[in-house]
Amino acid sequence: MQRAFPEVLAKFRHVFASHEMGHRKPQPEAFRHVLDAIGVAADEVLFFDDTQENVDGARACGLEAVLVRSPRDVWQGLAAAGLLPAP
Repeated sequence: MQRAFPEVLAKFRHVFASHEMGHRKPQPEAFRHVLDAIGVAADEVLFFDDTQENVDGARACGLEAVLVRSPRDVWQGLAAAGLLPAP
């Protein structure tokens, strides 16, 4: 990702790669690592993923999580969180 999309990734303050963290989703340690690194409580995070297992893992750690199957799912998740107007 870093070689293919450096200009996109440069826009983010943090990029968490499992091979660098030593943890993979849906392991609770992966979510805890990210929360600790960014200093944010789990209930303040809106997590999007395309696999149910990762969404379930995030929810088990206290994150708000949305299963993504289409761009509309992202829009609806953001709207449900009050971050965008309802579609």
